[in-house]
Amino acid sequence: MLIDSVVIKLIRKGSGVKPDYSLTIHGQGILEYYGNNNVKFKGKIEEKFDRENVAYLLSEFKKSGFFTLNQQYVVDESRGRSFNVISISVPDKDGEMKTKTIKHYQDDRNVPVELKNLEDKIDEIADSEKWIKIPSVTVFQVSPEPIKESGFNELKSEQKPKEKKSCVVIISVICVVILLILLALYSGIFDFSLNDSSDNQLNTPAASMSFEPVSSDSSLTISFNGSAMNFDRDDLSYNWNFGDGTNSTDQNPIHTYSKVGNYTVAFTIDDNKGVIKTCNSQITVDYYSPYFTFITPTISKDRTDGVRSVKTTDFYQGDMVYIDYEFNNVTHNITNSINYDFSVEISIKSEGVEYDQYTQNYSKNGYIGNGLFYNIIGFQTSSQWPIGEYVVSVKIFDNISKKSAETKTYFSLNRVTPRILILTTASDVRAYQDYDPATSFEQFYPIFIYTEYTGINTTNENTVCNIQLSINVSNNEIIYYSDILDKTTVGNNAHTWWFTTNESWPTDEVYKVSLQLLDKNTNIATNAQFNFTLVERTPKILKLITASNVRAYQDYDVSMFFNVNDNISIYLEYKDIKTLNENTNCDITLKVNVTLNGVEYYSNITDKTVVRNNSHVWRFPTDESWPVSDLYFVNLELTDNLSKKSVSDFTFFSLN
Repeated sequence: MLIDSVVIKLIRKGSGVKPDYSLTIHGQGILEYYGNNNVKFKGKIEEKFDRENVAYLLSEFKKSGFFTLNQQYVVDESRGRSFNVISISVPDKDGEMKTKTIKHYQDDRNVPVELKNLEDKIDEIADSEKWIKIPSVTVFQVSPEPIKESGFNELKSEQKPKEKKSCVVIISVICVVILLILLALYSGIFDFSLNDSSDNQLNTPAASMSFEPVSSDSSLTISFNGSAMNFDRDDLSYNWNFGDGTNSTDQNPIHTYSKVGNYTVAFTIDDNKGVIKTCNSQITVDYYSPYFTFITPTISKDRTDGVRSVKTTDFYQGDMVYIDYEFNNVTHNITNSINYDFSVEISIKSEGVEYDQYTQNYSKNGYIGNGLFYNIIGFQTSSQWPIGEYVVSVKIFDNISKKSAETKTYFSLNRVTPRILILTTASDVRAYQDYDPATSFEQFYPIFIYTEYTGINTTNENTVCNIQLSINVSNNEIIYYSDILDKTTVGNNAHTWWFTTNESWPTDEVYKVSLQLLDKNTNIATNAQFNFTLVERTPKILKLITASNVRAYQDYDVSMFFNVNDNISIYLEYKDIKTLNENTNCDITLKVNVTLNGVEYYSNITDKTVVRNNSHVWRFPTDESWPVSDLYFVNLELTDNLSKKSVSDFTFFSLN
């Protein structure tokens, strides 16, 4: 059956703390899940999938208009933004698989809600929630107005992280001697064993115990293991006395103490025939001490999705300095395992003078996985901060365990100079820091040039400046676009140019964008360059749909469900056709056919030489010779005979 060949794929490429996973649904009834990051299960999981759900998803693809959506969204994977990829593969009339794929940023406002609902529907039908978890790390983040990264030197903290402290185990001298004897007898298994001191024969029944913290998440939860040696029976009874008034009859229990302290633990074995053996041990239960995993000053333009910025230690007066740190072993309150209570103190000094500080207490409900805490605190420097070296001190005090940790890191502050942070070409610029970068453009389409800069000397409370921006676009020393702009107001330290290319711009060529930023107050200039390519315009299919009726251009009744003997219309819209004679004459060929299981039921070839509204309609009847099916394929090929370029697309409909 055709449905067996259908393949549906959904990829959610989450960055930061967002889930990163993929789902692949095969028509023959197989679901493949692969988890990468921020999910409950990592790796590949394969399970059976109800084939009726495949048919249901096919209908959802139809309802969403997926096959008529030809808009493509720019996605630059190197930017670290979260994006989705949704695709469906179906066989054509020759049995070859045809795939339609749409990729988009998860926060792209231009993506139709029907497409996002379709992606959610795939997740729902696949029940992907059982493999995915919401990240448990609680992030507290202060986000002042961010700026662009400057520098790439990674700072290494002066203080290395301290190692975790495990529970302190105190064992009596007699038990140690007995342990050594048992180790010699049982090939050296080290388990903190303690034997009844009366058992002085190697073949005499004895009890021994071992214990360790159950995880790095809680030092008060201990895993105990009991061992029976030289007993003649298997049906033994066990009893643990944990020294805090509680007991257990399991052989290998897990016990959580309510408070720190020293406890005497007793482990007893009874063979129910008169042989009873007991061993005792002293155990010291204490909290872990917090320690730093890393700390560094950073500078960043984009702090979305909790992504840590590029690390640097070199800054300029007026930069935002972000202190990016992480520490571990925050204690959970024993009376309520999701409570925590600690404080953070940060101080920035140069030559003993404090220029900024931060203090924050954290005391509330909220689970911190494995006692891990991560935060970014931003500090605004200014021209009042002297150039030189600065020391950053970060102190952590755990109010539950009464333990603390402190570390330091360093950065340097330099005199302000003009710097170009970003110079890029883009397919669209909507607002400050809101643009779609691109490096390849088609002829006759607009090209945007976006730049951000900093380090400008200002007067009148940092609102007035005196700078000049000079830009040109060239190819083989020929300048095709140029502009000189004087600015006296700082604003957001960004600017955008845009222009449209035409037939005088050579295609399949590399163009160089050159920008000079001059601060007229200091007469200091800086330069930057960026390249893009220009290619010949190619035809594009905007819309390919089936309809019950087409009255005029963009006036039709969309339908994908028909009955035998119905008349069916195929409606097409396209653009970017190469033309002659003042854009009125063209030379294109349109080929369309309708197939089912490799059998062709309708076909047509149309040659067009007049542009008009860049659309076309085919109409044909169905009859009893057309089998009932939910998967008739409409295949289209458009060829521009002037540019020698072709483009194809497909859709499908059902016949009842």
